[in-house]
Amino acid sequence: FFFSSRRRHTRYIGDWSSDVCSSDLVSLTRDQDGMLWFAESQGGKIGVIDPNTGKIREFAPASPLNEPFFLLFDKDGSLLISEHTALRIVRFNPYLETFSSVVSVNDPNSLPFAIAPDKFGNLWIAQHTTDRLGIYDPQKDEFAELNKIGRAHV
Repeated sequence: FFFSSRRRHTRYIGDWSSDVCSSDLVSLTRDQDGMLWFAESQGGKIGVIDPNTGKIREFAPASPLNEPFFLLFDKDGSLLISEHTALRIVRFNPYLETFSSVVSVNDPNSLPFAIAPDKFGNLWIAQHTTDRLGIYDPQKDEFAELNKIGRAHV
């Protein structure tokens, strides 16, 4: 089902495929055109739903994503994806339909979780098993970690 706040009603748009249903949907975000993007953690894919037609498309690189978990659109319209067990953030270009690596975290126990940009364009990365935040500066291509007591690790 789909609820449209513009139309103020709920309507049926179709069934999920059995592959999507068994892939553990873990994240959902909307792009500037109103398309709904989702991550399939166990399927190693991301997908998009057109809420007007119900059409679903899925995307994966040649090697499936390793637990894609969090989705965030950047200012350029690319989709940033935290790969939970691959210890990195990847970028998906929805226009070219290509994937590229953004940054990898240092500690194999870090498990990147959520991503948030700051006003300077840095990406903050929650690492839920190490009590540290990752900070990626794309301008300098530098990654550092801030631990719970406030000291930075480079």
